[in-house]
Amino acid sequence: MRRLPAAALALLVVVAGAAVWRLLPRDEVTPARAEPLRPGVFAYDTSGFEEVDILGGARHEYPRRTTIVVRRGGCGLVLRWQPFEERFQEWELCDGLRLRSISERHEFFGNDNRRTYRCDESSRFDGAYRCSTGETTEVARVVSSEDGHVRVETTLSGGSTGSGARELWLRPDGIPLRMAVENENTTPSLIGPVSYRERYELTLAEPSRG
Repeated sequence: MRRLPAAALALLVVVAGAAVWRLLPRDEVTPARAEPLRPGVFAYDTSGFEEVDILGGARHEYPRRTTIVVRRGGCGLVLRWQPFEERFQEWELCDGLRLRSISERHEFFGNDNRRTYRCDESSRFDGAYRCSTGETTEVARVVSSEDGHVRVETTLSGGSTGSGARELWLRPDGIPLRMAVENENTTPSLIGPVSYRERYELTLAEPSRG
């Protein structure tokens, strides 16, 4: 059997590697469209990231300036934070600060993961809550609370498991002055457990105009 020259063998390895690389899913995110300041739009200085360990890992660094858009909807107000087109967090509030639902979207390697958690009647945006998708349940307990500031610790059980923490500093009308969030969880998949980690902090930089 005739052996290939070393140069030809090296070329085949490069070509094969390039072919495999082309077949691998790509991880890309798009910064969310900039929201002009208007009534109901609040700008935040932002730091943090989200990451997963699947397919060699991927990490998304959040933009340095993001917004929370507040609109009327459902039984009261909806607060939506969206740093990327592929990443958002939304809280639906009723009767002041009662938490009705939490919706979220994450996307890595083209895998679009969206969830909506429906919350118990006693759940609070500024306190303890219990919210569930029907498959996964998140429970928050208050660790400390004082005027305008609350810290809760969270646990995730069911389809995904994990833990986290959230601190909120609120204006009297419920708009966050500052928010610090951390989450770590694991979710089963066809190629094994996927570990997700997130840290972010938002500090109100400029309120809406009008």
